Amino acid sequence: MREATSANPTGQVKFLLSDHLGSTTVATDANGANPVQQLYKPWGEPRPNSSILPTAYKFTGQREMAGLGLYFYQSRFYDPLLGRWTQPDTLIPNPGNVLDWDRYAYVRANPIRYDDPSGHNGCDEDGNCFDNQGWHPARGKHFRVEETWRKIIWSRYGVNMSNDGGKDWDKANLQLMFNSLTKIDNHLNGHLRSMVVGSTFWLSKHPDSGGEYNGSTNTIPPSGITFFTKSTQALRQQNIFHEVGHLLDNVRGTWDVFTNAVANEVNPCWVASDDKINPDALLGLYLQNDPNYASVEARQTYSHFGSSEQWADAFANYVAGNINLGSTAGTDMYNFVTGALAPYIGNP
Repeated sequence: MREATSANPTGQVKFLLSDHLGSTTVATDANGANPVQQLYKPWGEPRPNSSILPTAYKFTGQREMAGLGLYFYQSRFYDPLLGRWTQPDTLIPNPGNVLDWDRYAYVRANPIRYDDPSGHNGCDEDGNCFDNQGWHPARGKHFRVEETWRKIIWSRYGVNMSNDGGKDWDKANLQLMFNSLTKIDNHLNGHLRSMVVGSTFWLSKHPDSGGEYNGSTNTIPPSGITFFTKSTQALRQQNIFHEVGHLLDNVRGTWDVFTNAVANEVNPCWVASDDKINPDALLGLYLQNDPNYASVEARQTYSHFGSSEQWADAFANYVAGNINLGSTAGTDMYNFVTGALAPYIGNP
C-alpha cells in the first residue's frame, strides 16, 4: 500500500505481510525496516501491545470499520469481541452440517482454521471454501487438481479422502474413486451419500511380501476404508466395489444387515463349497474392464472367510455387472443382492 502524509504527499510504499488466514500482521518498508506488528486473539481482537497498522484491512484481510470495532465481510458485519456476526446469514452453506444452522456463528466456531471472505461460507487456510454451490477457491486462490477431486468426492458422497494413511491420494486414484463411487451410487438409486456420509478413505503402503493389494474396512466407528497398494500402483476398481460393500455393512443404519442376510440363507446355490462366490454365478472369474488393469479377479476374498466376504463379493459383482443371469446361481445371487438392498434404497 502507499501511505501518504503531509510531509510526503506522493506517499511511502508499505508492504503488508499476513498470517495463514490472511490477517495483516506486519507492515514494513521496502527494506524491511521499521516494521509495525499487530497480532490477534483467535476471534480477531488485537492482542495487547500490538502496534497501529497503517491499513484498515486487518483480521483475515477484511476491513475494520473505524469507531465501530466491527469488520465488514462483503455481505454482513462481524464483531470480534463477541466472535459472532451482527446479522444472520441469508443462506445455509451446507444443510448437512448442523453448525451451519446457527446463522450467527462465525466459521463453525473454528476461527483458527477458517475464514469467511464472503460472509456466507467458511474457507480453510488453503483457500478451500464451501457454500450451497459446492466447493470453490477463495478469491485469488486456486485448487490443486488433487484437492479439487477430494472436494468433489466430499461434496457428492460425503467421503473424506484423507492423506493420513501413509500415501497421498494422487489424481489417477482420486478420479478412479469418484468414477467407482458414481457407479456404486447408480446401483443404490442415488442413496450412497446418505448411507456412508462422514466416512474416511485412506491410502496406505502394501507390505513388500505377499499379494499386490487389499483393503481393510473399519468394524468400529468411525467408519472408513484403508486401501493398500504397492509403490505407486493404482487401485483395482473391483476392490473398491468390494470394500464399499463391506462399508455398507459397517455403518449406522445397516450395521451387519447384509452379513446377517447372507448368514440366514440356507445353502444358497451362489456360494461354492469353498465359501467363495460360485463361478457359475459369474460371467467371468476375471474382469476385463478395469480402467487400469487388463485383468482383475472378480472374487476379491480368500476361501472360507464367511458371510461378510460373500456379501462384499456379491455386491461387487452386482455393481461390476458381472452376474450371469443365464444361470440359476447368478439369478439367485442377483435377486438376493437386490432384495437385501431394497429396504434401504427402494427397488432397483
